[in-house]
Amino acid sequence: IKGVNFATGSGVLYVAPNNVSYDYIITAKHILQESPDVNYNSKSISKIEISRPVGKSFESFHEIGKGEILDRVIIFDGDVAIIKVEKKVGCNFPLILVSDEPDEGENDFVIWGTFAAANMEQIHRVKVEGSEPYYGRYQLVKDSTPNDLKGLSGAGLFHSSKPCLYG
Repeated sequence: IKGVNFATGSGVLYVAPNNVSYDYIITAKHILQESPDVNYNSKSISKIEISRPVGKSFESFHEIGKGEILDRVIIFDGDVAIIKVEKKVGCNFPLILVSDEPDEGENDFVIWGTFAAANMEQIHRVKVEGSEPYYGRYQLVKDSTPNDLKGLSGAGLFHSSKPCLYG
């Protein structure tokens, strides 16, 4: 997802039922802000570009112009945004479950997204584990720097062996 000049992030497509004309992309609000210190302002976004993984690269999925942003972006108090996108005929996405918290004893999770430590033109599976799952705190299994993680903002936390999004 590209929203403002400096920011690129990831997101999770939530497929709505067939009788709903939109699907929803859940992402981080701060990738739609001019900087971390500036509150979200729809007027600062000229367009939102959304790509989807196809094979080992990305292709354009949807573009939201300046005139559509107020109707298509839902902002929350926390660092969460939902972007409404029209359903695309012929684009099939796997259905996912959504849960507030993992089952007791589950500690094997992954994040799917793009990030600077790897090829930003591909989607990657990043292994994480719960350091304090009760508080929603997870950590990467592999050491990395904050700069390496650019692009992962908005990525979803999934169980490693079932299609369940947590949070």
